[in-house]
Amino acid sequence: MQFIPADINPRTRPRLDWFEERRDFFIRQAFADFFVVFQSFQELYQLYLSSRDPVSGACCDLSTSENEELRGLIWNKLTMLVGSEEEKGILWNLKDLCHRLWSDKESGQAEHGLPRNREGVLIDYLIGSIFHETVKLKENIYILNCYGSDGVRRIVAGVIDQLGQIAFLLGQAGYRLRCILPDLAQNMLLVRLLVEEEEQLRLVWGEDSVDVLSDMFWGAPAQGFCAVGKSYMSGQWYNKALPMFERAMELDRECDEARIKMYLLRAIINENGSLLGANSVPN
Repeated sequence: MQFIPADINPRTRPRLDWFEERRDFFIRQAFADFFVVFQSFQELYQLYLSSRDPVSGACCDLSTSENEELRGLIWNKLTMLVGSEEEKGILWNLKDLCHRLWSDKESGQAEHGLPRNREGVLIDYLIGSIFHETVKLKENIYILNCYGSDGVRRIVAGVIDQLGQIAFLLGQAGYRLRCILPDLAQNMLLVRLLVEEEEQLRLVWGEDSVDVLSDMFWGAPAQGFCAVGKSYMSGQWYNKALPMFERAMELDRECDEARIKMYLLRAIINENGSLLGANSVPN
């Protein structure tokens, strides 16, 4: 009779559903969508700030006919973010995804014997709050578009407050997402995203991939780049893998793994460059 340890016995082992089995992919998607939402709001906010009085710095009056074009641009940005019941925008989808990943009721972590993620629950709350504030902002812009300056001074003040509140909530959500990164170092889909979207890291956190990987890989960012390189290699993305090992060598000249993989990949690319669609590289 075959012995089956208790922790892997199919009768006692927690059974994960389709979503939980693909959790790494969906966490990666949540970060990617947050980057897009953050940048989109930055662009929206810059639209508003660019209309301020250049001398006094006073905020513009969004209710006037002179600012009709500005209201239209803001409306278009908000429509892209929120969408509608029939076609949800990226912020709406992000809100739903975070709720599925991290809310107590939807994540199923307790049900599957996994620890409760307090930071994740807070992220779910913050993203939900950003969504609802953005919906209210969109409604107020709609009112201004329809009625202009006819008795809507309170609405104008509300728009200014909502822009500031959304900016604050985005900053808090970004901070909380940054805090959970060290716990996600095994999620290679996410780590690859962080390396690929370095400009977004600078925008959201003011850091580059070396800073982030240093935090995720115990102060050794070269290990992080090697992990990304190996992940690319496993998918036969040799042209993407090589720069990762090269960056690892730049950070740690004693990294034997990076040195060996660099020589191997350069040989593969030089020998099979025509098949890989790559130019030869120096050995």
